[in-house]
Amino acid sequence: MDHQLPRLPRQAVGSAEAAFLIDPETGAPVVYSTVVAGTPGGAVADILFDVDLSAAQSAVVQLFGTFAGTTQFEQTLDGVSWFSVIGLAVGSKAAGVVASTGVGAWCFPAIGKRMRARVSAFTSGSIQSNVCLSNVPAAALENGSTLSANITVDAQANAGGLSVAKVRTLATTNLTLVGTGARRCYGWRLFNNAAAPRYLKFYNKATAPVASDVPIFTLVLAPGVVSDFESTHGISLSAGLGYAITGGLADNDTTATAVDDVVGMIIWK
Repeated sequence: MDHQLPRLPRQAVGSAEAAFLIDPETGAPVVYSTVVAGTPGGAVADILFDVDLSAAQSAVVQLFGTFAGTTQFEQTLDGVSWFSVIGLAVGSKAAGVVASTGVGAWCFPAIGKRMRARVSAFTSGSIQSNVCLSNVPAAALENGSTLSANITVDAQANAGGLSVAKVRTLATTNLTLVGTGARRCYGWRLFNNAAAPRYLKFYNKATAPVASDVPIFTLVLAPGVVSDFESTHGISLSAGLGYAITGGLADNDTTATAVDDVVGMIIWK
């Protein structure tokens, strides 16, 4: 069986050593050379390390030591123009920083040809770093975004089962509060048993809706038809989930339905 051998460590800018980390078969990080250490001088723009990202999909960087200074994390496509990058802070859901004034560890997506740590401000001490290049990808985040915001939906969806609100119209406009507080509507299954359209109006409210409220959207239920909807992530409602079912399309319509014009359920949490 042929195996891809690691290439020899190379001399990087800043008197640091770096090497590709190649995983020939399994996709797990394999470290051939990990330590990239440097002690910048007093001049601004000293390079702590500069590594080649070819064939790598991510770079894990650790800064350590006792120092007073600021390190900028940057990548380049052409080796001339450099841009700032954000990575995932290890041990946290938040995105890492473009510039670090202290110790820490971050995982950066390898979106450029090369990556460097540039010391943009330096007062004293010794800034040291470890770099691990891998072909296991890291999540690429937009500047300023956080993982916690991106996983909120999945966390809610997986926290226990969903609830079902039974729907059965009466001879009213069926103004109903399903649940108060932050809620999500994950779908519905409704049958319009009437001979004319009926209109389901959804409200984002912490209290029961009233006729003068403006719905966030209106669902038209065609006569004699089952309306089905299902969403993995759900429709977010910050205050609460409420609904009305009327015989007219207008937001403030007060046309009452008949008993059992619409039957079914709304799925929510």
